[in-house]
Amino acid sequence: MGSVSKRRNPLRPFVGSALVIALLAAMLLSIALPATTSLTAGPSIQICIALDGSGSIEPDDFTTMKQGLASAIGDNTVVPQNGAVELTVLQFGSFFSETPIIAGPTVIDSAAKAKSMSDAILATAQLGGITPTNAAIDTCTQQVTGSVNFAGAAKQYINISTDGDPTSMPDTLTARDNAVNAQIDEIDLEAIGNTPNIANMLEIAYPRPGYVAPPFDGGGFVIQVATFSDYANTIRQKMEQIIPRPSPTPTSSPSPTPTGTLTPAPTSTSTPGPSPTPTSTPSATPTLTPTATPILPNGGFETGGGWELSGFQRSNTNPYSGNWAIDSTAGQNDRMYALVDVPSDTKAISVYFHYANTNPDISGNICFDYLKVRVTDSTLTQEYGATQGFCTSSTGWIRKEIDFRYIVSDVRGKTIALVFEALQNSQAPNTVFYLDNVVLYLLNNITYVPIGFRESGDIFSTELGLAESHASLAPPATPPPGRDRGPITDISEVIPTRH
Repeated sequence: MGSVSKRRNPLRPFVGSALVIALLAAMLLSIALPATTSLTAGPSIQICIALDGSGSIEPDDFTTMKQGLASAIGDNTVVPQNGAVELTVLQFGSFFSETPIIAGPTVIDSAAKAKSMSDAILATAQLGGITPTNAAIDTCTQQVTGSVNFAGAAKQYINISTDGDPTSMPDTLTARDNAVNAQIDEIDLEAIGNTPNIANMLEIAYPRPGYVAPPFDGGGFVIQVATFSDYANTIRQKMEQIIPRPSPTPTSSPSPTPTGTLTPAPTSTSTPGPSPTPTSTPSATPTLTPTATPILPNGGFETGGGWELSGFQRSNTNPYSGNWAIDSTAGQNDRMYALVDVPSDTKAISVYFHYANTNPDISGNICFDYLKVRVTDSTLTQEYGATQGFCTSSTGWIRKEIDFRYIVSDVRGKTIALVFEALQNSQAPNTVFYLDNVVLYLLNNITYVPIGFRESGDIFSTELGLAESHASLAPPATPPPGRDRGPITDISEVIPTRH
């Protein structure tokens, strides 16, 4: 990357009002003046914070990260509420490389502005999916450079909080270079957990070369964060590092008033305040915030109810979290479903859950006993979409995300059934499947871009003999005996079937 000339800022922040008053005091025979807040003509720095919302982050950890950032922004000892800082916050993730804006460029000039941004962060639903760090940098660059405060601010920062490497490292480095060329001064990162490759994180940081902090030695640093529980302290430390603190205003000792000299007029009791924040400052209203609510009844199965079970049963033998999960019955076809009303303004439907299996019936890359997820009408007779069958050779739990966005136009305003099926052939071994933490999100304000997907650890069934176009799910089809379904030629990308 070639050298980039930094623009010269025509509107450097004014010196503190205390200095201005001190000069007046010298003219008025050295009257002592009280300290005041920094006087600005708009924010001196712009910061865009991008939160990783990819599927590798557990929902509880994502919540912990949101809480840590929201707490830091709401604390005026961390983020001053005097108009010196403009903040933008976004999330990046999903299988569609999305970067919804949680809060657009907002000048933090009051406790109300800080709280509004904190509340927006806490209300944000996790995207899941991949880690499009390049898209996060691109969107931050657009938000910062597109702000009305870009020309007047002295410095621009992008901050990435992530638990993993970018899905595309080359694209991310290109995004970094584009950001620098657009006059972004600094890119810093928090690398959370053991997954991020620190060498990659350092490559993304700017100025180059990046370094691991603390100790801090200028910009372009990466902070290694052991756990999500440590993130709250880390983001506070980072904010305190990059946001300039007002220097204490020196109190000048009054010079003795010579006898017989003219006594200066009394100083006004009102302290000169900061210049008002420009009225063109964008409001804190999010510009593209997904509205999402996990609406499934009893998705953790800690109590009974909410689901119609046929063969599946609640069990405490192998829960992923809590005390209960759902188990299938070995050697038979099972089904369970829950009914959900889909709002008419829904733009996306995503299902998240954990699954595991014992005694997998696998040959090569084919599952002969497998799970399947379907979306049907409320009577289970019309199918809107379905996954291929899947299982795992792993003995542990797998977190899976299914994106049913491609069926949204068919189901808006309708009652749908979210159906899980455990389907088996007639031969041993007989697999037992486990389900836990099932969450359904209905989102709006999201743009659909078609793409395929596959979860790490999944193996898929070709399901020859199980026609994907069958119109009814009652009763579940019985797979034909024998291992005659043929190999999968490419399981790197699986696209759900639309009917």
